[in-house]
Amino acid sequence: MSNPFRNYTLRMTDVRRSDNDMKFRGRISYRAMRIIASFFVLLSSIGTILMVYKSLLDTETQKSQIEVLENIATLFAVLSFSAMPLMILSKFYLVIRNRESFRNMILKFLALTLTFYAIFLIVYFHFGITLINVLYEGPSLQEKMALLDSIIKSVFSSFLSFNLFIDIFLCTLTAFFFTYRPKKYFQGKKLIIFRCFAALPIIYDLASMTLRGLDKAAIVNVPAVILPLFSVKPPLLFIIFLSLIAYVKIRERIYIKKGGTHEGYNEYMKSNHASFHFALFTSISLLIASAIDIILLYTLYKGVDLEAPETPTYIIFLNTMGVGRLAYGFIVVPFVFFSNYNIYHKNPIIDSLLPVVFFGLTIITFIEGFFQIFLRLMR
Repeated sequence: MSNPFRNYTLRMTDVRRSDNDMKFRGRISYRAMRIIASFFVLLSSIGTILMVYKSLLDTETQKSQIEVLENIATLFAVLSFSAMPLMILSKFYLVIRNRESFRNMILKFLALTLTFYAIFLIVYFHFGITLINVLYEGPSLQEKMALLDSIIKSVFSSFLSFNLFIDIFLCTLTAFFFTYRPKKYFQGKKLIIFRCFAALPIIYDLASMTLRGLDKAAIVNVPAVILPLFSVKPPLLFIIFLSLIAYVKIRERIYIKKGGTHEGYNEYMKSNHASFHFALFTSISLLIASAIDIILLYTLYKGVDLEAPETPTYIIFLNTMGVGRLAYGFIVVPFVFFSNYNIYHKNPIIDSLLPVVFFGLTIITFIEGFFQIFLRLMR
């Protein structure tokens, strides 16, 4: 039986797909990763509803129920934190192999981002304010709006934020400016100007992280109505994503310095050798990031009650930015290690429908869950 890892140490320029390519071939495609990630997101919405429902129970007579709900909600939260690496990586796989045009991906996820935000605004201004008016008759409208904002912020502060699409949109935009070669404009040395545009989504990401942290630390007050427009990637995942772009570009430069060409590198990227090395690099990056966040969890947050008024401001700020949130990234490492970006599904309609279907299921879960909570409050 031949060793599937034979020729693992071959130089890139020596790999020939039809001759000496590695036999090892990952079996998890970008579509499978997307389905797993979407399922984790759906579980996070259920966990959010369970946390809200738990807060309505009597802490004295229903203590056992509260503990069970907390454990389930915590498990779902852990899985939800693992969704984003898989979702972003599944899109990056399409970028690497030019399976879907940047234009289509950017427009699709911009449309999904804005659609989700429009639905949020309807729920916020119609259902949210109506519910507050029914439950609280005394306070003024301004006080009711402040109360609604605080409820929304508390519900989504510990779980995967609800607009994941904006993170994928920003990642796609960053990859576009870093990897795409314009065919008409920005030729020659002007290509550097085009690459500099990648700073725009990066700055947006950093601003989102900072504002969320400052808001939670009560340094600034960010209206809950604009929360869905903030990206929610943990800082280390943001760094991993940038390192993956750098990995592909640096490997291309090395390939050309060894005597290869751009066309030869594109052909090499179709090999099992290239796909395995990429999956290995990504897996190691996730393990390192996970280890760093685990250390941070047990040093920064150990014995700290984030809701206590005496908690240091910088701890609240770092927690809200997502520091420590990739501690469970090791959960997705097996999926990543056995993935292969060369696997492509011929039916693009399914790929387009998947985010819409899971998006719809998540929305239905939220609406039905909070409707049941509303009925309980009205009894």
